[in-house]
Amino acid sequence: MPEHFLDRSSDLKVVESSVRNKFKWTWLEEKDVNNDFLSEYVRKLAQPAFASINAANADNTCAPRISPPSFKDRVSQQQAMVCSFISEHTLPFSIAPHLIKFAQALASDHKALQALSMERFCATYKLTHGVHEVTRKRIVNKLRTVPFSINLDEATSKSNKKRVLNILVCYFDSDTGESVTHLYSSVELVVVNASTVHAAVVGKLKEDGIPLQNLISSLSDSAAYMRGTHNGYEAKIKI
Repeated sequence: MPEHFLDRSSDLKVVESSVRNKFKWTWLEEKDVNNDFLSEYVRKLAQPAFASINAANADNTCAPRISPPSFKDRVSQQQAMVCSFISEHTLPFSIAPHLIKFAQALASDHKALQALSMERFCATYKLTHGVHEVTRKRIVNKLRTVPFSINLDEATSKSNKKRVLNILVCYFDSDTGESVTHLYSSVELVVVNASTVHAAVVGKLKEDGIPLQNLISSLSDSAAYMRGTHNGYEAKIKI
């Protein structure tokens, strides 16, 4: 069956009416990798969405080039990927802005990101023996030189039912120019009362060489052993 070619006088809107990404004559004015105009070997067929090429080692027909997605569409696609990731991993949607900032930070070093890989057990080891230790040392060094407050919360571990005292610290970080809150330490307690809580807090601060005079306030729940006027933790700490 002979091929029917179109020339520039043809109405492409009519021919390509069933095609979403319609053929454009301007495509033929572009050059290939050999610096040859496409118009030298590409001709538009009367068949919608097809053109004919006359080049060595090439197919007889080819579909018109698909235009790249717009910037708006690319952003929408990435938003969909973020939402899908959050849903797939059962994460709170409040993490979305933080996840995006994290991805942007990783993307700042594209070469390192392409080489990045980490399995589950490797991540656990690095977090426990790498990130945790370095972060804790930085916090301790800060608490040795700046005023800080603590927030105490006693809880029961779901895994082994042990009583754990979580000690959070809050201080002004001159490096970031803002107040920050970090988990300073988690201490396992056999018996929970004013004396054991006081001993755990003071003992941990002394162990890390943190001056007690840097502790300017303490926040806790309203349990009797924490708020007791005479024998409670707050009476013992005497800030």
